[in-house]
Amino acid sequence: MTVKILVASQSDAHTLAELQYLSHTTAFAKFASPEWVSSRSLLAYEKQWDEFFSDTQSTDNVSRAWKAEDKGAVVGMVKISPANAAEAHLASMHVHPEHHRRGIGSLLMDGAVKYMKEAGFEIASLGVIQGNTEARSMYEQRGWTVHELQDTGIEGVPIAIYRLPLK
Repeated sequence: MTVKILVASQSDAHTLAELQYLSHTTAFAKFASPEWVSSRSLLAYEKQWDEFFSDTQSTDNVSRAWKAEDKGAVVGMVKISPANAAEAHLASMHVHPEHHRRGIGSLLMDGAVKYMKEAGFEIASLGVIQGNTEARSMYEQRGWTVHELQDTGIEGVPIAIYRLPLK
């Protein structure tokens, strides 16, 4: 496996939407309610990605997305946006379910953290489903610590908010 981490662009919006949709409807299915999973729409994810790239190209010089490619196929992605001048938010990170546990998430995370440091942010944050112990373990191995536990997150399940000092 030769994975390349590349900056994603508007032309990747559909592919990234497909990956996020797949992740939410398969990998997240064991954590979220069947109603939440069945409410997912590829069209809605495409719209979110189109808006993200439109915003980053017109007004936001800090938000970024990267894709992980293996033999030309997108197998992972990560997206960051500023929460405020000091804090970056890792808003989304997904690896294709068939490519879990191959180090792709680690490559994406390490690249995103490097970028956030270079962009001058002081702290990074992310939210993860509390029951997603695989992802949480990876974050904790990289120095992220639990900042807050919430009973309900965007997926309708308990989430953990993590933070990572960048300076």
